[in-house]
Amino acid sequence: PHIGNWELYNAFYAQTVGQLTALFKPPKQKAMARIIERVRMRYGNQMVPTTPRGLARLFKVLKQGGTVAVLPDQVPEVGLFVPFFGQAAFTDRLAHRLALKSGATPVLVALIRNARGRFDVHYQRVPDLGQEDEVMALTALNAAVEALVRQYPTQYQWEYKRFKKQPTGLQDPYQGLREI
Repeated sequence: PHIGNWELYNAFYAQTVGQLTALFKPPKQKAMARIIERVRMRYGNQMVPTTPRGLARLFKVLKQGGTVAVLPDQVPEVGLFVPFFGQAAFTDRLAHRLALKSGATPVLVALIRNARGRFDVHYQRVPDLGQEDEVMALTALNAAVEALVRQYPTQYQWEYKRFKKQPTGLQDPYQGLREI
């Protein structure tokens, strides 16, 4: 999720465990996309685009016993509304589909800065994410992310507009707010 330093975790994982294949939505600026990809891939990790071909690659990597990474709190094009901090949050179905179809054990990971200025790795299994019922699975996912955020609220990217998409009839809660 958008908590802690996931960019540093990419390097940590590659150097201590092995290759990580991560979903990557390139920014609109092509030069910036190349820089980000180069930094993320320099330790041997693979980046796949948010395209049907890229998604197929994630499933293939899991089927071959590899490790994939997605940020489950991205606001998707297609998803379901399930609770997050007591509010309806439009939630991506990808993590559920990956867990369900691959049988892999889903794990939330966060690299959290500690009081000494160093980082601690936090792993939290989310076994209910692999269950058949999609609403229950995504609710379990959001509950796990929420628990992590409650534990380390200062390290969550609150500026990320998690509630921008709202159920029909409800207004965008960010509308009218000024950027700081």
